[in-house]
Amino acid sequence: MDELHFRIANGNDLPEMLILFRDTILHVNLGHYTPDQVRAWSNAANNLDRWAEKIATQHVLVAEKADQIIGFGSLRNDYIDLLYIHKDFQGEGIASMIYSILENKARQDGMQALATDASFTAKRFFEKKGFIFVTTRSYKIDGVEISNCRMVKSLH
Repeated sequence: MDELHFRIANGNDLPEMLILFRDTILHVNLGHYTPDQVRAWSNAANNLDRWAEKIATQHVLVAEKADQIIGFGSLRNDYIDLLYIHKDFQGEGIASMIYSILENKARQDGMQALATDASFTAKRFFEKKGFIFVTTRSYKIDGVEISNCRMVKSLH
């Protein structure tokens, strides 16, 4: 059995990360979002400059198994920006492992709390990690309105 390991992302990971991002949204998020919403949201993968900036400026962690990226997450100061798991590896605890590593990094960096804008799909996951729902937020991508959940967690 191939072992799961974690490492910091680099620019060479971007193509595989973007495929994972797009596929996860198109397949996993359909339970909470309309086809138009998941299509618009997945199109965010087309903004290569934005993604390259995330890899360069955030603590981006990838989970690999058999040289395949099966998940990734990122920490930007006190904010969990990204947390995506390959559609074929959902429910295997990979998101929890990535999240734990990111939370430990935030604690080591002296953060007092964490925030995230979780999808409706991910809301329950973050609640299990101790996050509290604050408000629903809406934004537009390609003219399509999408909502998510602003959530916070104290690290005390």
